[in-house]
Amino acid sequence: MAREYHRALIDETLTRSSHSRGTPTPAPPGGPPALVGGHLKRSVRLYPAYTTGTYSAEAKVVPLIVYARIQELGGTVRAHGKALHWTQGGKGYFAQSVTLRPTHKLEISNGKLRDAAIQELKGMVP
Repeated sequence: MAREYHRALIDETLTRSSHSRGTPTPAPPGGPPALVGGHLKRSVRLYPAYTTGTYSAEAKVVPLIVYARIQELGGTVRAHGKALHWTQGGKGYFAQSVTLRPTHKLEISNGKLRDAAIQELKGMVP
């Protein structure tokens, strides 16, 4: 499952939209961030599974860049100065705060992680 999540995250989710530095961010509201320099994508690490019990194991997919947590889990970003500013569809926006929605729910809801787990288990059961 972790391998599939890592692949989907870096090959699909984090490359869904992109733009050049200094241009408006075209990422749709509630969608994953647009790829600009690729720092977030390159920071994602896959740590292999290890046994945690007789019938359990754990693996991790971890982004190592400071802003990754709010991008992945969602949350509210608040302005520390006058206001947050962004451009979308050629129109400028200002706000005191912006709430980001979680992106990991898409990877869970599309069934790919479940399918990956089933395939892995089939390989383990004689």
